[in-house]
Amino acid sequence: MSGRIGRIIDTVRDLFNESSGGFLPDEFIIRSMNRCQEDLARENYWRGETCIPAEQGVCRIDLLTAIPRFQDLHQVRFIGCAAPMIPLDCFKEYQDLAAGSRSTGTPQYYVVQNNSLYVWPAPASNSESGFCVYHSYLPDDLTGSPENPDPRVPQAYDMLYVYFILKLAFLRDRHAPGADTKFAEYSRLYEMEKQGLLGEGDPPRLAVRPSR
Repeated sequence: MSGRIGRIIDTVRDLFNESSGGFLPDEFIIRSMNRCQEDLARENYWRGETCIPAEQGVCRIDLLTAIPRFQDLHQVRFIGCAAPMIPLDCFKEYQDLAAGSRSTGTPQYYVVQNNSLYVWPAPASNSESGFCVYHSYLPDDLTGSPENPDPRVPQAYDMLYVYFILKLAFLRDRHAPGADTKFAEYSRLYEMEKQGLLGEGDPPRLAVRPSR
């Protein structure tokens, strides 16, 4: 494979002392890279903003439908309001608010429960870009194809993927002499590289896009 993925694969094979791909086929390496991306996503590395339509009287939004690769929600703004909406501490607080009044208006409070966003009060009117949600997400899977050819981290951190793949390779080859030591070594190197990436500044952000 060409590009950065090709270089990562070559580096993995060089360090594993394998050139043929018999024990570490491309499919295993690509699959491991996507598992690495899942680990970074759990750290909320990738963040972006999505505009979700508001529907009159509707107080529940399915986040996995509105944002298919949604990870965690960090802030919500309602269109036209300068201040962000206020997060509630628990779902019971939302239930108490909703039970106290069925009126609609400008949504002021929200809570996330089971991947659903609940807002109160419910919007008084429809709006195509009603809620601007700042969230973390899992990027599309790497495939090694021209459609998604490169990892979504700065190129200087490509060794992050190399170390993650190698720790899984030695876990896979755990019965070989010294495999446990190599697994521990590459696990440590991966964690060091990951902390360097996560600590370099604010995570990358996407431009605001409408929900589909």
